[in-house]
Amino acid sequence: MSHMWRKGFSLVELLIALAIMGVMSGIIFPSFIMIQNKAKESAVTAIMLSTQLAIESYYLGVGSYPEGSGIELPELIAQLSDKQIMSTVPKNPYTGSPYQSGDGGRIAYDYDKDTGVYTLEGFEASNQTLIQSLSNQ
Repeated sequence: MSHMWRKGFSLVELLIALAIMGVMSGIIFPSFIMIQNKAKESAVTAIMLSTQLAIESYYLGVGSYPEGSGIELPELIAQLSDKQIMSTVPKNPYTGSPYQSGDGGRIAYDYDKDTGVYTLEGFEASNQTLIQSLSNQ
């Protein structure tokens, strides 16, 4: 009587291996998406901090803060670039291209001339949830 040696895997073994990989990817994939979103939110915060430094440099050079109420980052950068402080519009971490009005991950600037207080607000991808708010107060 001869023994036959099995070469390869049976269909059941392959299906079990695929099921295990499917379950594992179902667990890992949402975590990966969450980590990616947190990294993009951190990038928005970093852009806000560098913009705040530019706003303060503008103040030191001009003696006032940039004008504007509810303006988005590209318009603010245009004012800062007039004084050669910040000339390049940063890349939006959600789109991978320079910020444009209406993009997700919006950064908005508001200056109240009466009080001398400005606020810089950064939002997540849907522009509904505030990530960070910076101010000179």
